[in-house]
Amino acid sequence: MQYKIKVIDRFKLAIKNRKKLPSKLQTALHGFYIPNDLCGKSNAKTLKGEAENITTYVMYLAPHKQNSKGVNLCTNASKGCIDACLFTSGRGRFGSVKYARINKTDYYLKDKKMFMYQLEREIQKYVDRHAKDNSKFAIRLNGTSDISFNSVMRKFPNVTFYDYTKNLNRAKNNNVPNYDLTFSRSESNEDQVLEALSLGIRTAIVVSEDLYKTLTFDGKVLIDGDKNDLRFLDANGLVILYAKGDGKTDESGFVINDKNKLKKYVDVVTNAKVIA
Repeated sequence: MQYKIKVIDRFKLAIKNRKKLPSKLQTALHGFYIPNDLCGKSNAKTLKGEAENITTYVMYLAPHKQNSKGVNLCTNASKGCIDACLFTSGRGRFGSVKYARINKTDYYLKDKKMFMYQLEREIQKYVDRHAKDNSKFAIRLNGTSDISFNSVMRKFPNVTFYDYTKNLNRAKNNNVPNYDLTFSRSESNEDQVLEALSLGIRTAIVVSEDLYKTLTFDGKVLIDGDKNDLRFLDANGLVILYAKGDGKTDESGFVINDKNKLKKYVDVVTNAKVIA
């Protein structure tokens, strides 16, 4: 199916003209430069999805308040979450990558209409690309943010979108049929985690690498979240991720080291009997 996007000529022209200027000059004039792409597919874990013949595109913005306006893009983030954020792992630990993500966030905050226009055009490009060979793909718009892109996703009803969120209301009240959400645990949302699990909402938990290595994954109650990033294919159990980046030195309780703590969550999932 082809999707119709209303072409706003002034946005198309503005993007074309600005890209002719060096990025530093664009930033000096507008507070940001326009990137060639908003989403990418070079993340190590998303590349593992290729084994399932699914290409994944992820958009990484700068998390929490790491932007020039100090706007919080992760309103439910805990201290442990902020300190252990994937913003500091993989390619994200490099200064140039962080700068590019902060720039992209400033673009979103300072000219949201043009940002959304470019994002929709980019998604349409993926639709057209994969229609040529009838291949599968999915899009994760909140790689390192936690905000709503529902208005965009509704324009592409046959595209699979997915994310993680620490906003339980978003997970409970998700009304976008083609959008899959996984709730995420932190050291400060214990009650919400227990509620989510009892309701059969798939929930992600970060554990130490040592604990991760001792676990046996059945794909239903315990799901290996580092096997790939394709959460929309998972059952409604516990998605286990091992700590990366600054998360390896976490002392807040965000990263679980105790197998007994994990067992409590396993018991809730098992008793809920809604893991299909």
